[in-house]
Amino acid sequence: TAKLGFAAAAVIALFVPLGGWFDLWLTGPSWQVVSGSLSADEYCSRHLDTFAAAQFANRFLPADAKLITYGEPRGFYLDRDYLWGEPDHSALLDYSKVKTRADLWRLFAGRGITHVLVNTRYFNLNDPGLLQTCIREGLDSGDLQVLYEDRRALVLSMPRAPD
Repeated sequence: TAKLGFAAAAVIALFVPLGGWFDLWLTGPSWQVVSGSLSADEYCSRHLDTFAAAQFANRFLPADAKLITYGEPRGFYLDRDYLWGEPDHSALLDYSKVKTRADLWRLFAGRGITHVLVNTRYFNLNDPGLLQTCIREGLDSGDLQVLYEDRRALVLSMPRAPD
């Protein structure tokens, strides 16, 4: 039992400091907000890929705008209705019927979607997928208008649904 007590003390002596260091490493940046040396908005701008795009949407899109997001499930900072558009994560849209960008626009219009927010870090528009191709073609054709762009995100306006 003395060996067991020594082993337990050794484990505690090793893991408590390591755990504290890990906690500090994990939460360290947020202490700037807690201490008041960094605003919450500045913290979010530094650590959340699409925060600036969300702020743009909140400030400049109509109150009744509805966004679909790609590559971005974190809609907490959006003050507009939104849905996560990834086909593998959302059953709200039936992508099986989409063959062309006109089909995609009709699908979006049926859900009242007026804008698209893309996190370009996780949803690469240069990938060959159908959604990426439709969005690229929409940008090239002028169907989609870029309202906001930075190195991490895009906010696009949707065209009117084709008849």
